[in-house]
Amino acid sequence: FDLTINTLPSVTVSVSAGTICVGESTTITASGASTYSWSNGETGSSITVSPTTTTLFTATGTDSNGCTSAGSTTITVNAL
Repeated sequence: FDLTINTLPSVTVSVSAGTICVGESTTITASGASTYSWSNGETGSSITVSPTTTTLFTATGTDSNGCTSAGSTTITVNAL
């Protein structure tokens, strides 16, 4: 029989602004997989977030073979 071993997707997370002030928003983008699920419950490759405190966002990416991998970034939030 044949055994196929699929590599895990390489999920990369980038952010438009890694440091924001309270009340501002920033866009986080994941790449390297087919679909994405974020730690805040959102889905899609790009999300806009407005955290009120410094927060770690993790994207779990799933490729066409059903293999998953994760990438993350921290958004630092400064007080006004």
